[in-house]
Amino acid sequence: MCMGLGAWWGSRWLALPVKRLVNAAHAMGSALEQGQPPPPLDEKRGTVEAQQAATVFNRLATDLYTAFRSRELLFATVSHDLRTPMTRIRLRLESHPGPAEVAQCIADIAQMDELVRSALAMVRQSAGSQAMQPTRIDALLQAVVDDYAETGAPLEWPESAATPPVTVRADPLALRRVLDNVIQNALRHASHVQLSLWFAPDTSTVTIALEDNGPGMAESQLARLLAPAAHATRLQGSGSGSAQAGGQGSGLGLYIAHDLMRLQGGTMVLTNRPEGGLRVEIAW
Repeated sequence: MCMGLGAWWGSRWLALPVKRLVNAAHAMGSALEQGQPPPPLDEKRGTVEAQQAATVFNRLATDLYTAFRSRELLFATVSHDLRTPMTRIRLRLESHPGPAEVAQCIADIAQMDELVRSALAMVRQSAGSQAMQPTRIDALLQAVVDDYAETGAPLEWPESAATPPVTVRADPLALRRVLDNVIQNALRHASHVQLSLWFAPDTSTVTIALEDNGPGMAESQLARLLAPAAHATRLQGSGSGSAQAGGQGSGLGLYIAHDLMRLQGGTMVLTNRPEGGLRVEIAW
């Protein structure tokens, strides 16, 4: 009798970590369906083997959540990034385009095709296999300024004529998406946007800065801008701490830009300008 009771208790004790693992798997499935991070298992509970299993499970759950979030953002990324070339095409077609405008529309359609292929590639391959290559940053910035000039956007690069060639290793298509997203965000909230580019020989750092004359952001909101689906709002007014929301936007564009810079080994930092407005620094 005692031996049978002991065997029953022992089997229950041995089965407890398995039961915890099963319950955690069910909870993970429910959390992923709701777009929430799975609840972690206690990695300090049970036998050494049970603790190791909990560690592996938590790592797997985190990887799955990251993968699910990436897939969800993929569709939003494609729709978001296609808006810029589609807007340029629409504006050209509305103004009775000539041969030059038709050629530019064809180039924009080619860019849209590249955007779709790039987004699909984000699903199929790792970040390290992006199309990194030596890229002329000054030439890319000039192309961006020229494209926005066609739409009448208040975007300037005063030092463009005096800027020497600057080359970094980057993914040119991804970098163009970064610039488009950051510029679009600024133009939604400001009447003037200015670009600058410089190279620091002592640190071998290349920096693109974008400054706008908009209302800026509450300091507590700056970090949230770089989170997915932040829905952060720019603030009107200054100094009161209770300004109204200015402009609309999901914050997705800045998140995409930040993530694309991370994948290229670069950084993107947001700060408020002392004189008002937002400053974005993109650096390698």
